[in-house]
Amino acid sequence: MKARKITTLFLITAMLFTMSVITAGGQKEEKKRPESKPPQVNIEEVVKEILSDYDPSHLTAEDATAIFKAFREARLPVGQELDAAIKKAGFDPELLNSLLPPGAAEGERDDKTGPPKDRENPPKKSTKAFVSLSKDFNTPQFTLTSSAVKDGELLETFLPERGNSDKVSFLPLRWKHVPAGTKSLAIVVYHYPDPEDETTADSSLMIWGIDPSVNKIDAGEYISEKWYVGMNKGPHMQPPKGGSENAEMPSKEDEQTSEFRIAIFALADYPASLPKGSTDEVDFVTFMEAIEDSTILGRADLVFEELAPPSVPDEN
Repeated sequence: MKARKITTLFLITAMLFTMSVITAGGQKEEKKRPESKPPQVNIEEVVKEILSDYDPSHLTAEDATAIFKAFREARLPVGQELDAAIKKAGFDPELLNSLLPPGAAEGERDDKTGPPKDRENPPKKSTKAFVSLSKDFNTPQFTLTSSAVKDGELLETFLPERGNSDKVSFLPLRWKHVPAGTKSLAIVVYHYPDPEDETTADSSLMIWGIDPSVNKIDAGEYISEKWYVGMNKGPHMQPPKGGSENAEMPSKEDEQTSEFRIAIFALADYPASLPKGSTDEVDFVTFMEAIEDSTILGRADLVFEELAPPSVPDEN
């Protein structure tokens, strides 16, 4: 009886030992199993492929926005490694960031060097009164003129033409006696729908980044590689009269006039919040806020009356 108990105890011990060995072996086998890792992204190759569609010497604000959007979609990490890959591809990361639209300011980017976060806010449409448009900067010699304006009226050959709203032109401008110390010039074309309320200002065109050595803009030359252009619209931006048989100019009976203003600012620096690239995202408020954040050395104005064509009946 005693021998049977000893045999039974031996068998139980052997079974327990065998189970522990199997369990330990299983644990060891499990530890040896390699963990799955996400595939490594070659940042340089991805950046090179994204930038292959762009010319580093002719980048625009739209290009910069599209490039950073592609970086985000590729889940590229923002930082020195990305900047190094951009440089290796033949592009300047600082220039790319400087071309981003004004809405992509600090706080709206993933970090100081990264792309702008997705924005749902539309461009500013509300207007406020800007002191710099009425303040006297005491620079009477700094003047702005146009051969298209005589005795305060826009000449008939520059009146807007019907049927050509898809084409734009610009009044010839000349300025002289730019204040000493000027580093850049900026131009805004605007008018007050309600002459009694300066908060109703509506702009037709903004130009900035003009070198102080420049002293004119010829008719139709408002788009140039020498400066940057923002949102443009408005009747005075239409091509000069002539060339369209269907053009309908206003008659004396339908005569309506609007007062337009062109202001040129002499600045002691480049407007820091404006991009170094043309973009329609720069509206009147964005432009004027950037001007007033800069040091203004002087302003010259050109004010003229424009004959507006009668309203076009709604075809619907």
